[in-house]
Amino acid sequence: MPLVDTVADAEAAVAASHYPPLGARSWGPLHGARPVHQPGSDGGRHAVPLCSVMIETARALEAVEGIAAVPGVDMIFVGPFDLSLALGLEVDDLLASTGERAPLERIIGACRVAGIRAGAYAGTPERAAILGAAGFS
Repeated sequence: MPLVDTVADAEAAVAASHYPPLGARSWGPLHGARPVHQPGSDGGRHAVPLCSVMIETARALEAVEGIAAVPGVDMIFVGPFDLSLALGLEVDDLLASTGERAPLERIIGACRVAGIRAGAYAGTPERAAILGAAGFS
């Protein structure tokens, strides 16, 4: 889900992607239809859905700990190009930023505390290696 800036946005993403009781997604099979599997399942292969929310703005970065802690959010995905633009940085400067309050380290930390995945778009193998070394899965 792109442009998740607040806890309320993350809660709305979870509600839209999950069936009750966790969410509000509807399931109304057609008359006479025989479902292959139950709502919220793919027949047992893995949990459905994976709710991934994107952190791409300064506002989202400020709320990242709360966003990561929303029940039903399974992953935070970073668009480093959009996030760097929003923060007034070059993407390579964003990737090189270190320290506890560095944007990417803050996001990874929030994901670790919440027990969820941290993903990011790299664009090149070199950036993928940097993001992987930083803790993005």
